[in-house]
Amino acid sequence: MAAKSKGLITLRAVRSTTDAQEAQRLIADGLPSAITAILQPTELASMHQRSKQRPEPPRRMQLRKDDCLGALAVLRWVFIITFPVAIPFMFMPSVAPALLVHNGIAIVLLFGLGYAYGHCTARNPWFSGVVMVIVGAAMVALCKALGG
Repeated sequence: MAAKSKGLITLRAVRSTTDAQEAQRLIADGLPSAITAILQPTELASMHQRSKQRPEPPRRMQLRKDDCLGALAVLRWVFIITFPVAIPFMFMPSVAPALLVHNGIAIVLLFGLGYAYGHCTARNPWFSGVVMVIVGAAMVALCKALGG
């Protein structure tokens, strides 16, 4: 919703400006830098002209079915990722061993998340996985130091 609203704000600013260079700057700022790097000023000027030819955009973004389905997908993933960490507390009568198993599961999940993140961002997945585990361990240490 925030990204869509930001795009709408940029479109309104581009449509309302009369300064061609300002419009080109606004368009370039709203695009990913990899795309901006390959665009010519004439293409940005063309985008400005086409934005003025389109119908007036809505005043604000509305939630659509896709937005709600996306939110439900995030909720599902949060549940799927956090549920395995809670399982030891449901089946182990003693808290201390359950906490050890919980931490082990959390480390595996953190590494897997870091590995996947590294793969998706074209970085070294092993390094990203290890960094995620270190960051997670630092957060646990901080919580323990604060009495948690």
